[in-house]
Amino acid sequence: MPLRVLISGANRGLGLEFTRQFIGRGAIVFAGCRNPHQGGGLQGMGRQNLTALHVIELDVTSQKSVERARDAISESTTGLDLLINNAALNPRGEKAATLDLDIMREVFDVNVLGPLRMAQAFLPLLRAGQSPKIINISSQLGSLTRATWKSGYSYSGSKAALN
Repeated sequence: MPLRVLISGANRGLGLEFTRQFIGRGAIVFAGCRNPHQGGGLQGMGRQNLTALHVIELDVTSQKSVERARDAISESTTGLDLLINNAALNPRGEKAATLDLDIMREVFDVNVLGPLRMAQAFLPLLRAGQSPKIINISSQLGSLTRATWKSGYSYSGSKAALN
């Protein structure tokens, strides 16, 4: 049986590359993103890999969206082998003096609470998988000793919390 993988934030960057790599290795990939119709790279891959790639609408900040994604994936498979919590938000140019707490809350919702929502919702499918694993994508900027903490407070703080 091929590896069954769910990747959040799969429409660009690392998520898109993870999707490409897993499909290349013969996995069945459920690629989650907020706006599936705007994921140009995913759409192209989907047309070339009709049975290997399932593009799923997924907003990790919404419990209802996560549950809808879980239900949609449950219609296609009985289990998941790998959950990659990759979705992240990284506002640029933050400074301590002008830090917007609403933006910081939004970043924490995506980067910290999103992976928890995902793990909780997909736990039954993971338990039905073969040697299931959850991978939470972090960053050096989440390291208390390696981050410079000169800017990017929301992102760095959220990745430290995820760690």
